[in-house]
Amino acid sequence: MNKLVSPGDLDKDGKDDLIATEIGTGKLFLYSGSGNGVKSRVEIGRGGWNGMSDIAGADFNGDGIGDIAAVESAPGEEGKLYFYPGNGNGGFGDRVEIGNGGW
Repeated sequence: MNKLVSPGDLDKDGKDDLIATEIGTGKLFLYSGSGNGVKSRVEIGRGGWNGMSDIAGADFNGDGIGDIAAVESAPGEEGKLYFYPGNGNGGFGDRVEIGNGGW
């Protein structure tokens, strides 16, 4: 894993969760909080996440479900900022570009 962030409660079970990207495959995984650590990982995003230079998590839209924002860019270059709304089932809705260039 090369990126790790907590978006808060992504699966609406009352416990904060972790998401991580896997080196090489670029897959995104959810590690649901158990209240005593984390549960086994579940793949929630196919390849392509290694193209994200930064990922931040929070409830950005105020709906009580964790979300992420991610910058897609080549190493050393500016990129675009995307918003991924949490869907409450441990995954995300469609991404929306919220920052064009300069990221």
